[in-house]
Amino acid sequence: MLIDEKGISISGFPSGEAATQNSFQGVITERVFRGDGYELRVQVGQGELYCQASVDPVNDLTRPGQHVALSIDPNAIRFLGGADQLARDGGTSTYSGESQQ
Repeated sequence: MLIDEKGISISGFPSGEAATQNSFQGVITERVFRGDGYELRVQVGQGELYCQASVDPVNDLTRPGQHVALSIDPNAIRFLGGADQLARDGGTSTYSGESQQ
């Protein structure tokens, strides 16, 4: 599965609050400055997601240890698979048979 990072939005999320549909509760574990924004590593359950966040000095929700909600636009999700995946999803898979690096 591949999620376009532009389809992930981040917002403040008080600890213990329930997640909504297409939203995941997580904790920022790492923040790296990348010129015009930050690359964030967010612990979500037993896994991690990487996402981008713009620099906002007034409302900085990107500090390590910060509880956040990650909302994912369903249109930003792509399933990668072989020819059998194409048959299952009606030929709409983005798989091209080439390695994605």
